[in-house]
Amino acid sequence: MIVPKYWSEARAQAIRNGKQITVRRFGWSNSSQPEAQQAADERAADALHRIGNGEKLPRRDIKRAYNGAHGVPIREEIVAEFGDTVITRNSYGALCLNSPNVLFGDIDFAENSLDSSTLLVIANLISIPFGVIAGYILGTLGPV
Repeated sequence: MIVPKYWSEARAQAIRNGKQITVRRFGWSNSSQPEAQQAADERAADALHRIGNGEKLPRRDIKRAYNGAHGVPIREEIVAEFGDTVITRNSYGALCLNSPNVLFGDIDFAENSLDSSTLLVIANLISIPFGVIAGYILGTLGPV
């Protein structure tokens, strides 16, 4: 899980076959803003070079939900940090828990298939054993 403290954006331009090509890329760093800018400059230059060689790439970094799954870290404001756990604010203002040690599950059922109390019991029956097993594996609940 990568949630950088510093972000920057760079733009690289070139003229190819009489047309201007503009590429924009983000860079990130946990150390400093200049390091984030350097990373952005390098990513933009690399993308421009690859496009110039005929590779089909987007001209801008594509904003996707759960960016970490696509090679680009989560680009959200860091609100608080607790070791590896980071609380961020997403684009619509909600606080988000980013933690490598928590399993979240989302189970969808057809409408009117089960009432909420039954769903709560099922969720607890499923999640508690996983939590206990994970605690022992990670060494937080006792010896392995």
